[in-house]
Amino acid sequence: MKVNKLQLALKDLTLVLELDSNFYQAYYNRGTLLAQLGRLEKSKQDLTKAKALAQTELEQKHIKEPSERPR
Repeated sequence: MKVNKLQLALKDLTLVLELDSNFYQAYYNRGTLLAQLGRLEKSKQDLTKAKALAQTELEQKHIKEPSERPR
């Protein structure tokens, strides 16, 4: 059940990014979600993109690589 909800959230975030490809929070959230699903390479790509789009230093510091995230 949890995986189904995660998959639905993943689809929603992908749709958001199709509508606004500069929305760093959506990349961040999708990257975090992908890490939870074990898709670490794609997660790392999204988190890197989120960090590149983040406007402030504080936003950039908030974004961590999947291997740095507590479980």
